[in-house]
Amino acid sequence: MSYNYYISGEHNFICDSCARKKKSSEARERWDGFMVCKECWEPRQPQDFVQTKEDKIVTEWARVEPDDQFISVPYVFTPDPPPDGTFN
Repeated sequence: MSYNYYISGEHNFICDSCARKKKSSEARERWDGFMVCKECWEPRQPQDFVQTKEDKIVTEWARVEPDDQFISVPYVFTPDPPPDGTFN
């Protein structure tokens, strides 16, 4: 059907979703601000309005992590002599 017909007080608009030319009486504003036709209009998802409760996480007790303690160990390297008959 052609949408170039005259209706008093109406004008043509292009649907922001499907890009079809419609009359302004068929336009509706969608929740995201788009001006759409009746076929493209959809309600806002109810999950967008769900509010969460704040978690209050509290420990019964806590303590500070102690500083690292480094111990120096003297290593003495004494290489073993190679077995007889090898590496000659």
